Amino acid sequence: GDGRIYAYRASLPTKNLEIVQEQLYLVHKYRNRLVELELNRRSQVDQALRALVPDLEPTELALKQLDDQIAAAKDAQKKANIKQRGRKVAKSDRDALKDLKAQRKVLYQKRKQLRKDTFSSTAWKSRQTQIENNAKVESKAARASCGLYWGSYAPIEQAACAFRRGAPPRFHRWTGKGKLAVQMQAQAGKPDFTPDTLTSCSSSLLRLELRPEGIWVDGKRRPKKLGNALLWFRVGSTKVNPKRQPIWAEVPIKLHRPLPSDCKIKWCYLQRRKRGTKTIWDVCFVLQGEQGAFDPGDQASEGHVGIDVGWRKYEDRLRIAVYSGSDGQE
Repeated sequence: GDGRIYAYRASLPTKNLEIVQEQLYLVHKYRNRLVELELNRRSQVDQALRALVPDLEPTELALKQLDDQIAAAKDAQKKANIKQRGRKVAKSDRDALKDLKAQRKVLYQKRKQLRKDTFSSTAWKSRQTQIENNAKVESKAARASCGLYWGSYAPIEQAACAFRRGAPPRFHRWTGKGKLAVQMQAQAGKPDFTPDTLTSCSSSLLRLELRPEGIWVDGKRRPKKLGNALLWFRVGSTKVNPKRQPIWAEVPIKLHRPLPSDCKIKWCYLQRRKRGTKTIWDVCFVLQGEQGAFDPGDQASEGHVGIDVGWRKYEDRLRIAVYSGSDGQE
């Protein structure tokens, strides 16, 4: 299907702001916790490789030393070229750099073969299974103790899948920004979550009240400041048996355009970000529709137009821009 994100400017939550702020900080902590677990997993892998292949660590150390020597030689040649205003590197220096690169190539092939032989061995597969099982147990324990509503920890875990590839992940410092999420999961026998479901205020996950007259807070109406709609965003549940009740964060938003009626809502994000010294709140709806559902019906299929933006004041009017189309109209 066709997907699109509709974003709206929001105001500070008028209800359960403390819970929202706490959840945003827990999102940050949970992400750093997953970084810590991945770094621990990589450390265990390195220790297992060193134990199974004693020659691997000296080979990697020699490779690093050669890389440093090659980088220093290139830097020296670059400085010499700048000083002499040309590429006049001595033949002895070129031969020395070529010899270093040849040594690095030999060591690289040796390390590659050592790792290939190790990863195909039975001892490594057994150790790898143990490391992965330990990582799964620690990940489940981290999720159970993170204190997040399930919709908010799901995007973090999806992003953390990329931690296992490439350079080691890094910790992020707390700056106050982050996002909470609610996921509208498809369930057998239940209708899709559509904009009509959202505005009917019947869902236990997400609701939207349209208030053209403005938002009332503490008995005062503030239509211009707070917008024309009130979003009920679930940030948790009360521990009431036998059925839990939702904890709502009420977020005023400026609904500057309606959501398309022929689409499904898959996710909703409540996001807090920083712009200089200001804090900005946004609400984003992730929509899914049929192929071509979001294509504008009045889009031209051919031709072109040029626009020259230029302000100019006349006696009776103000010109903003001039356009010229391929059909000759101006």
